[in-house]
Amino acid sequence: MENGSKSPTAERPAPVTMQLTADVVESIAQRAAEIVLARSAQRANSPYLSTREAAEYLRCAPQRIHELVSRGDLTRLKEGGRLLLDRREVDALVVAVRGRRGLRTC
Repeated sequence: MENGSKSPTAERPAPVTMQLTADVVESIAQRAAEIVLARSAQRANSPYLSTREAAEYLRCAPQRIHELVSRGDLTRLKEGGRLLLDRREVDALVVAVRGRRGLRTC
């Protein structure tokens, strides 16, 4: 090849094949589950919800969350390009809706 470039086949590493015992596979699966649970717990402990998380929590479309923000029923915190909502405020809205007729969350 010209200009010192490598051939396309020289850039690809050779495939590696490994045989793992059932115990090793189980250990890997167990560790992966621990990592997923730890990340999930971190999100659950956050005082903020993303639009998607709030919509899932209220079982509605993300557009409905944007409508609640526009109406002033929820306060937004803009973090970069993300819209964050205070989890306590979302909970308070649900409690308020239970006590009033005519206002719906979703």
